[in-house]
Amino acid sequence: MADPKKDKEKEVIPPIRYLIVLFLIQITLIGGGATLSFSGIGNLFMENLYKYSKFEMGREGSLQYLYSMNGTGYISVDFGVDMKAKYNETHMVVYWYMNIKLKPGSTIIDLVKNYDKAEKVELRIYPIDNPSKWVVIEDYNVSNYPLNVEYGEVGGLRYIVAINGVKADPGGLKQWMINVWDPNLQYFQYVSAPPDKWEVYNLDSYVFLFDVFGAFPPDCCSGSLKWEVPQYQGPGK
Repeated sequence: MADPKKDKEKEVIPPIRYLIVLFLIQITLIGGGATLSFSGIGNLFMENLYKYSKFEMGREGSLQYLYSMNGTGYISVDFGVDMKAKYNETHMVVYWYMNIKLKPGSTIIDLVKNYDKAEKVELRIYPIDNPSKWVVIEDYNVSNYPLNVEYGEVGGLRYIVAINGVKADPGGLKQWMINVWDPNLQYFQYVSAPPDKWEVYNLDSYVFLFDVFGAFPPDCCSGSLKWEVPQYQGPGK
């Protein structure tokens, strides 16, 4: 007797693989100055990728991601910016914008645009050869750490091209990658959905990492839908 669950998985796997590949192709072409237009398929593609990403990461319908229950009407979210910047000759630094208050339903793009509403900035400083040995310097004057963000667009939705002049290089596979802290797994997971669609939840923590994109889908016979992406190793949670 056929297993309905397995049959459903067989139907889902190929479309998702194609959607992810299409997303990367779109960004590469646009970043390289291509004149092709993807507006006709962009919105449907983005919607499907967003739904799949939420399901894969266990955020869909999970009680742990409910909005704040304290009656304030807002959610609180943190994010860090890791552009592999040097603090001095021996140490690196990641800038964390803490306790940004947003309206429920806000997206990652909304989070970035409201960085100046952070309660404080944490400079998480670590030795170049040992990210696990980081220390924190707090600064409540958030205006000391302005963010100039440049966006690209696919199918009417935005993605991050550059932060403070550090710009994506599609040809070299260097880009801004977004990771979200998973409290169950206790590590950061790569967000494959577009930031203009990804809804942030109360107490979320994100890291915007500029690095070489080395991810690839698993082989066709593995039966797994997980991305094989190196875990973020910088100073986070």
